[in-house]
Amino acid sequence: MKQGKKDKLVQFLISSEEFQVLRGLLKTSQYRGMSELLRAMVFNRRITILTKDTNLHKLLYELSKIGANINQIAKRCNIDAIGGQSVHLKFSEKYIISKAISIMEEILNKVI
Repeated sequence: MKQGKKDKLVQFLISSEEFQVLRGLLKTSQYRGMSELLRAMVFNRRITILTKDTNLHKLLYELSKIGANINQIAKRCNIDAIGGQSVHLKFSEKYIISKAISIMEEILNKVI
């Protein structure tokens, strides 16, 4: 970061305990003043920035709807199996399961 004239003031409040921690850090560091210490803490550290991926949010929403459908299919299959009937999936149920798999793959590709 380019060093230059310091002409902007940034203020914030901290508790007495936090101030004591900062004073302790200042005493044990090579920095000459609190401003220098705080500047180093702010600008020389990695900061994680979280962004919201709207496509991922939509995919997760669709996946949750499909998950509810899969639960209904599983419940029906279990009831049929308990009753001694063979289980046959309808075409729409097979489509729901294949759609869920493709959405999960898409989510995994975005996350990984």
